[in-house]
Amino acid sequence: ATGAVDDRADPAGPIEQPRAGAEEAALEAQVAERDLRDRKRGKGGKGKKDDDQKDGAKARRSKSGKVKSGKGDTGTEHCLKGFNDILSVQTYMYGKGGVCEDGFGVRLKCVSTYSGCSYYEKSLRASSTFALDACVPFDLPDVLAYDAETGMCTLTGIDLKRPEEDSCQVPTAEYSTKITFHADDSSALYIDFSSNGGDSYYTEGEDDETRIATPYSDEGVRARRAEVCGAEVGNGLFSSCKGDGEYCGYNGNIRETGCWKDPNVCCSKKIQRVNVFNGYFWDNYECGCRLNDGSRCGGYCQEKGVESGRWFGGVYQSGKDIERIVSRMCCGSGYAMKFGSGYYCNESGCLEAGKKCGQDGIGGPWPDGPWPDTGCWKNKLPGTSSSGNLRWNGCCSGEFKKTGSDAVLGFLGTIDYYSCV
Repeated sequence: ATGAVDDRADPAGPIEQPRAGAEEAALEAQVAERDLRDRKRGKGGKGKKDDDQKDGAKARRSKSGKVKSGKGDTGTEHCLKGFNDILSVQTYMYGKGGVCEDGFGVRLKCVSTYSGCSYYEKSLRASSTFALDACVPFDLPDVLAYDAETGMCTLTGIDLKRPEEDSCQVPTAEYSTKITFHADDSSALYIDFSSNGGDSYYTEGEDDETRIATPYSDEGVRARRAEVCGAEVGNGLFSSCKGDGEYCGYNGNIRETGCWKDPNVCCSKKIQRVNVFNGYFWDNYECGCRLNDGSRCGGYCQEKGVESGRWFGGVYQSGKDIERIVSRMCCGSGYAMKFGSGYYCNESGCLEAGKKCGQDGIGGPWPDGPWPDTGCWKNKLPGTSSSGNLRWNGCCSGEFKKTGSDAVLGFLGTIDYYSCV
């Protein structure tokens, strides 16, 4: 079912300089609260998480909260190959923000082998300056733990600061992070954040999610996306949106991922269904579109649509009244209008002159009758135009008139048909 969508307000704001005394403490509390809200909105958002990924991201803990190794195995050497692969990838991305704006870029690097290491992340929203850096460089042996039972490696105790800060606030940093990865797989980093020095992680609660960062190392893809989305955004990080023709997610019976959940991961903000004969379990999607003006906007297209109203002649009618949606699967403007029993992509977003727009049907013993009133007749505006025509904003002209009628079985009554003028 379609529904109205509100524009998201940009949560980022300027970072003010600290002030003295109580005023400084109050300001810091406000900034911390605002930035925590920013992080929850901007990094990955809310939604279902794949249970396998969630379980894989959580290594077994001791009562002290530290990740510990399995029985008889304390060997963090199992993690070194995975960590080296992560360093070679250089840049990871997570989040599901707007095209060329939201999302976060992540880098892990070390000055020398396993020492002088740092963590850096930056918002990719064009208007945002939000970034976090490790408070101090860390050595891998000091922060690395291995869980032999799960095969997961975890970097813990990494306090974070804004780049403009000389050092972390005391007694604890505003943010701390832990990063979990599989010892034999560098394809994903599971990143959790804390606002209390690592005693707990708010991304593990019911109201948030572990950030799942994936590699962004394809130079050709990076260059193409940089051309479309605004190039490099600092510290070697690039915009995270995907180009047309790239696989971007799927719609499954159990789980939804990527662009099907949020088409904004595509630079074009358009998605198209591919491999539609995968069976009953899922359908894959790529960025781009193939439903042009006049193409039928079927069930999947309508499911990704939102109602879109229209002003005409100083009068507004809702998307429900004019039977119009905006779908990320229609090319161009994305508009689709209801025509007959279904929706069709409509570049102009309104029905041209001569297009049938509704009927004055025949009532019956049940709601709406066997031949109900539809479209422009059912949702017409009061009164008539200066030309004497009926009024409905779904018509490009804002006007329609009767263009025909049919008698139904002679004795049941007559159906009148209407078209835009």
